Amino acid sequence: MRKKTIVKFVLLFVLLLLPGIAALKKAVRLQLEPTVYTATLTVVDNAGAVAKNSVDITVFPASPLMVVTISSDKISGTAPLKVKFSCVVSGGLPPYYYLWEFGDRKMSISTNPMHVFKAGNFVVKLTVTDSQGRVSSSAMTISVLSK
Repeated sequence: MRKKTIVKFVLLFVLLLLPGIAALKKAVRLQLEPTVYTATLTVVDNAGAVAKNSVDITVFPASPLMVVTISSDKISGTAPLKVKFSCVVSGGLPPYYYLWEFGDRKMSISTNPMHVFKAGNFVVKLTVTDSQGRVSSSAMTISVLSK
């Protein structure tokens, strides 16, 4: 018989908690700063005795998904090929930190670098890290022919 009471209590607790969870999800979408909520559980037994306990819950807002897009003024040509790269970052939380890898063991931390390629095919990759440590990458291929 005690198991039924516990099951009913847990079910009631979950049903009462669901609207609070929905409110917390909504708050996460709307808040820019962490918010502290106090959850209080009150239990009354058959004899009327009351037990109460509270806990503080800190909800940190989710930041938007970070997406990185790269482009260049050329994707192929004859060596030496001078290429200007640019990028667009959306989402995440600035400031952003950039690491370009040009596929020839050379790198740059500029936002929109320029690079000169010798003959070959090169996978150029940009990795962007935001102020919260989230990482997003994008890559493209540059093809360079010999003279």
